[in-house]
Amino acid sequence: MKAVIGEEAMDVKDKKYLNFLKRFEDEFVKQDMYENRSIYESLDIAWKLLREFGIEELNKLGKKGKKYYHRQVCFCQLLSYIFSKYRRKKKKR
Repeated sequence: MKAVIGEEAMDVKDKKYLNFLKRFEDEFVKQDMYENRSIYESLDIAWKLLREFGIEELNKLGKKGKKYYHRQVCFCQLLSYIFSKYRRKKKKR
C-alpha cells in the first residue's frame, strides 16, 4: 500500500499497521544467528507488539482472553487459554 499511494497519503490507522509490520519483521521474525531466544521470549515479544493495538482491535481474543491485555504476562499463558477454550469446544461436538 505504501508503494502504491505513498506514506504521506496513509491515515493514522494504516501507518500503525505499517509500523507494526516493520517492527514484527525486525523484532520477531529476524533473529540473529547467535541469539538464543526461547519460545517464551519470542511469544513475549509478539504480545508486546500486539499491545500497540487497542484492545478493541484485538477482537479474536474473546472476553476472557482480553483480561491478559493489560497484564505483563507471558504470551504463552494467553495462547494456553485460547487453545484450552478451543479444545473444550471441540470435545463438545
